Amino acid sequence: MKQDCIRTTVDIPAPLYRRLKAQAAANGRSVRELVLAGVQSVLSSGPAAAPETSAIPADRLPRPQSRSH
Repeated sequence: MKQDCIRTTVDIPAPLYRRLKAQAAANGRSVRELVLAGVQSVLSSGPAAAPETSAIPADRLPRPQSRSH
């Protein structure tokens, strides 16, 4: 394994893994190479969309409780 790598575990459904393994063998590549190529493809396809937020409008925010002395 190369020095600047991170080892991780990914759960892949068995049917998908069988297809991945077959595709790798058909292309004379390793499963690792195909996974890395897929990750690189996703990351190079442009900036990721910002996650949607569910902002609460200011008029619907809970009002602070007033302190009584």
